[in-house]
Order: sequence, then C-alpha cells, then structure tokens
Amino acid sequence: MPQILLHFISCYRGACYNSLYTAVLVPHLDRPELLDYILRSAAIGDGQEIFVGKSGARLFPELYRRLQGVTNKDIREYLVENFGQR
Repeated sequence: MPQILLHFISCYRGACYNSLYTAVLVPHLDRPELLDYILRSAAIGDGQEIFVGKSGARLFPELYRRLQGVTNKDIREYLVENFGQR
C-alpha cells in the first residue's frame, strides 16, 4: 500500500490515477498511521495550496477530497482530526 499511495500522489495519467483510486484506495485503504507516514514524507512538495496537519502531514486540496471518499471511517476521521473540515 505505501508504494501505491506514493504512485497515486504523483500520478498524472488520468486512467491510472482513477483506477488506483476506485479499485484500490476507496475499498482497501484502512490504516491511518500508514497514510500519515506517507503524508509526512517528501511525497508532498511545497506549494501555496498545501495543508499542514497537526501531525506535520501535508496534503493538497484535490488529495484531501479524494481521501474523503475512502470507505474506511478511520481514514475519514484521521483527515478531520488532523486537517479539520475543508
């Protein structure tokens, strides 16, 4: 899952990006600690639209919206607790 998340974050090919999201992340991403680890890594670069969470995790608006669609409630709770409502 870590490599899939890293690829998803940096992927610019629409079909690949959407397939990973629908087939893998939405139904299977279920570990907030893994998500936090990836979001604290260098996977998220600097930019004006970067949100920095309480844990130091960083994400951008489109990634936040996509992660809110993940089925697992622990992931959604992590997003709200760490980044607030956006």
